[in-house]
Amino acid sequence: ETGSDCVGRAALQALGAAMRSTGVRNEAVDMVGGLVKVAQTADKKPAYRPNSLTALQLLLHLMQQHKMAADKWSDAKLWALLMSQDSYIASLCQSDSAGSDELVALVEVVEALLTAHKDALLACKVPEEQVAPYSLLARLLTHPIYAVHKAASNVVMRMHKESGFIQKLVHEVYELMTKKPRLSPSPSPEGPSPTHSSVCFRRAILSCAPGGVVSSQVLAKLLLATHCDAVMSAACNPQAVSTVWLSIEHLFFKATGTRMQEVLCLHMETLCSQLLSPEGTQSTNMGQRRTALRVLATLARQDLDTLLPKVMDFIADDLKPEPLLVFAARDIAIYFTPEGQLAKNTEFDSGYVCEVREDVNDNRHMSKQERKLYGDLAKELGGAKKKAEKPKMTKQEQEVFDGRLAEEAEIRGKVRDVLLRAQAAAQAVQALCDGNPDGAAVHLGKLSRGVTSMGASPLMTSSMPALIASFTKCCRPSVPREVTDALLLVHSAEEGQEMQKLALTRKAVAAMQGKVQEMGVFESGSFALIFPVLRHALTSPSIGTETLDGAMEVVSLHTRQAGIDLEPVIAVMMDVMAKNAKLRKTANDSVLRLSASLPPASVGELLEGGISGVAAVRMACLEGLARVQGLPGPAPHLYLHSTLFLLAHDGEEAISAKAKEVLDKCALPLADLDWNQLVDCLSHELQDVRKAAALALAAVVEADPAACASDVVSHLKA
Repeated sequence: ETGSDCVGRAALQALGAAMRSTGVRNEAVDMVGGLVKVAQTADKKPAYRPNSLTALQLLLHLMQQHKMAADKWSDAKLWALLMSQDSYIASLCQSDSAGSDELVALVEVVEALLTAHKDALLACKVPEEQVAPYSLLARLLTHPIYAVHKAASNVVMRMHKESGFIQKLVHEVYELMTKKPRLSPSPSPEGPSPTHSSVCFRRAILSCAPGGVVSSQVLAKLLLATHCDAVMSAACNPQAVSTVWLSIEHLFFKATGTRMQEVLCLHMETLCSQLLSPEGTQSTNMGQRRTALRVLATLARQDLDTLLPKVMDFIADDLKPEPLLVFAARDIAIYFTPEGQLAKNTEFDSGYVCEVREDVNDNRHMSKQERKLYGDLAKELGGAKKKAEKPKMTKQEQEVFDGRLAEEAEIRGKVRDVLLRAQAAAQAVQALCDGNPDGAAVHLGKLSRGVTSMGASPLMTSSMPALIASFTKCCRPSVPREVTDALLLVHSAEEGQEMQKLALTRKAVAAMQGKVQEMGVFESGSFALIFPVLRHALTSPSIGTETLDGAMEVVSLHTRQAGIDLEPVIAVMMDVMAKNAKLRKTANDSVLRLSASLPPASVGELLEGGISGVAAVRMACLEGLARVQGLPGPAPHLYLHSTLFLLAHDGEEAISAKAKEVLDKCALPLADLDWNQLVDCLSHELQDVRKAAALALAAVVEADPAACASDVVSHLKA
């Protein structure tokens, strides 16, 4: 009580050593008052705090044999000292003032609170106090001194079977890791180098899976803990596989004989709901978002086929580009304007704009010589240049300004919410591709379709390079760098880059042509990713003959491959037939080849060719329809009947005959024809279409004048 810090510490250690003897422990009851005083004094005198931990340990030993010690403990409210969030005990766990002996003593006190003195813990009504012992144990588990960590780890080994123990401990360890990572101790000239914080967190996590046993209740939290920034910070590649998680997988298999993959697959839906929530990939906290994305990548390595449907169910709506594309240029300008300021582009301004007064002291328009003369003159006159004052607004101007600020803040919030969800969904897809490129190659068309369509929005400009790069890494065979650059520009929302886009497209097509000749055709998913570049080449009038032929060759080779997305290719081939007579035969062959694999419900692009101004395209439409298996199908396409009936009255006899042949094959009754679609064709821009529509309508009226003549006439008059 009266000695210095070193003397007091030595006295407590001597007393602890002596109390190992039963006789001394029986006689040491007179020391209770002094020990309690040490613990109480430490609250106000920081110098006593390290010694108070040893004092609490000794009191705990005395409580086992002397009721008076237990009473003194209760009267001094020492349990509250351990469970209070503002107590100095927690700060001692992360400071250099307490040594290993004192902290090991604290470990024993915490264990006693969790085992022999649960009643004190249950008496707490505040939730923060109920988890305080677990928070202390988590801090001790992550301590840089190995002896302290080992003592805390032994407590976990002894208590891990207690109900709810591991769940609470893992939660506190994760909270400790995400709030503020521990700083490594300052290096000293003597002794070993300090332990890095990431190492402390890694061994703490491994201690939370004693013997390799991992319950389903802590699975999600363990995944997050093993992939958070605090653990991955020391890795050479922060995006690499978490070595801690690999260790847990190994220990789990060794303990249970079951692969962790099987357990993850059973709980995949629950895991996805947590990872793709506002606390995961949609979080505004970048650390939490990075952690969730790393976990998604790890799950993709385990079993992408099981994970992908679950993830797409959660993010399908967020991958739709329409919510992003609905924002006007004014909304986007407002979003990029800092809060508290108005969007300054005058083209977007509406309503009252405050007057901007010219600053008479602004000399930026002067030349260097004029500014020198101006400065010399000012010195001669003895006048100092006054600081430009910001013009003050009147009360009416301030009200208008505040109103517009509120309006723009609301718009900015809407854009931010939509963009956050879109970016979170796109980054989730990117994580799946980065985690399992080989598995993602099969699903690349499905994964990339929604994400690349978002590139038309300027809001996604900064995100697209990383997304495109991840997608192209999944291509099989690998695509050249020129294709990646062309894809980025083709999906870009920036304007005025047509010449650069054409130049990159030429290089990309040449590179693809060489790759196909060397390695063979791309897989169906990879072809779906690179097809927009080929489509741009085939539909750009100034692309050049060589590039056009090369693109046509690449597309034609892939039409012989199963699994490709048929409708976009058919649409492009129809466009090529209409615009390029040289490539018309090759495009026609591709259309006929693809039509044989087309389902009856997906003939929309073929039907679009039925109203083309080029007779060869209309004939290709009919020949393609004739090759569709099972046409018209259980639910005929909405425009199938009206298009065939329209073509049956085409001015070209061969087209008319072919249309009647396909119409007879489909056996569609005239009574089911929607003649309103023929009426709409009367206002078509092409004269041939208008003429065919008029003849078709006349045939409908002639077939049953009593039933529909009056309706058609009244509709036309309207």
